[in-house]
Amino acid sequence: MTSRLNAFKFFGIALVSIAVIFCAWQIWSNKTINSSDKKTIGAWLQNDYARSDAPAVLILGDSQLGGLRSADAKVAGRKLDFALDHRSYAVESELRKINFTTGPSRLDISNALSKLGFANSLNHPASSSRFATGGVTSASPKVFIASQPGSIASDYYVMTKGLISEKKKPEIAVITINPRTFLDNGLACPGDSSYFRFFAKHASLNGPSYNKAYPEFRDKSTAFWKNIVRSPIDQVAVGQFVFLPDDAQSFNDKTLIYPPNFSFEPQSCRHQIWFLNETLTYLKTANIKSIVVSMPMLQEKQIAAFKKLHDSIKGEIAESCQKNEAVYVDLTDDNRFVSSDFLDPVHLSQNGGAKVAKLIAQYATETGCHDDTIQ
Repeated sequence: MTSRLNAFKFFGIALVSIAVIFCAWQIWSNKTINSSDKKTIGAWLQNDYARSDAPAVLILGDSQLGGLRSADAKVAGRKLDFALDHRSYAVESELRKINFTTGPSRLDISNALSKLGFANSLNHPASSSRFATGGVTSASPKVFIASQPGSIASDYYVMTKGLISEKKKPEIAVITINPRTFLDNGLACPGDSSYFRFFAKHASLNGPSYNKAYPEFRDKSTAFWKNIVRSPIDQVAVGQFVFLPDDAQSFNDKTLIYPPNFSFEPQSCRHQIWFLNETLTYLKTANIKSIVVSMPMLQEKQIAAFKKLHDSIKGEIAESCQKNEAVYVDLTDDNRFVSSDFLDPVHLSQNGGAKVAKLIAQYATETGCHDDTIQ
C-alpha cells in the first residue's frame, strides 16, 4: 500500500513539474513572439496589413520579388526593412504614371503596352478584351507586398484568407509564381510550412483544404501536437534584412539555386496547383480581381529542369486562371529581361525589379475584365 501511495505521489509531482515547465515555456514563448523587434514573418505581415488602409493592390510572392523590393527602396530613396516595410513604392510610382485611378471603360491593350514599351507581354488579341468601368478611386493607390522566401501556393491560400477581410480587401491581387511555387520539397506536408502554420490559425480551412494540407494521419497528428505545444516558428528581427536604394549586387551564374536532390516532377505539383486554384476561387468569390504572373527566368543550363517543369504545368495554371476569371501572364521566357536584370538565373536584380514593377502596374491598370480573361 505504501509503495502504491509513493508511486502516485511521484506521478503527481512529475505532472505538476511538467505543467510548471510547460507554463514557463509558454510565458517565455509569448514574450518572444510578441517582442517588438522580433517576430515571425507572418506576424510582421499581419501586423502591418492590420495597421494599414486597404491596399489597391496586394502582391504575393517568394524570394523572386527581392529585385522588386530593391527597386522599391530606390524609389523610396531609403533602405527598407524586410520586417517593417511592405509597401511597393516602385509599383505605386508606375501606377501614378499611367493614371491608374481613371478607370477606363475600354482600353486598347496593345496600344497601352506599346506606349510603355511592352507591346507583346500579354498572349491574347488586344481587341478581344473589355474592361469594366470603376476601379480604385484613391488619388494615391497603395500597394501592399508580401515577399516570403520559399513560400508556395498553399501558403498563398492561407495568407489571402488570413489577411483579407470584407472590410479590408484589395481591388486586385497579384500572385507571382515560378515552378518552385508548386513544389513542397523538404516539407513533410504542405501544412508544415512556417507560413502555413502561422496563417492557418487565422484562416478558416474547410475539409478538402485541411486534407490537402495534411494528407496523412501522421501529418494531422503532428500538426495537432505542434499547435498544442506551440512549436516555435522561425523569427526575423528588425534590421536583420534590408533592401538598399543603391543595391550594387551583380549577376552570378554560379549560384546553387536548389539542392541537387530537388525533385522537379509534374506529379509532385498536383497538391500545390490545387491550392492555387482554391486561392483564385476564394479571390473571385470575394470579388477581388486576380493576376497570376509567371516570373522571368534566364535560359541557363543549371535551371533546365526548372524550365521544363514550367512547360509541363503552365497549361494547368492557365486553365485554373481561366476557370476563375483571372488574368494569367507568362514572363518566363520574356526576352526583354537580360543578364543585368538578374542576380542569378531566377532571382531579379534591382533593374529587373523595376521592369517587373512597370509590368505589374500595367496589368493592374488593365485588369477589370471578368467576361474575357487574358491568357
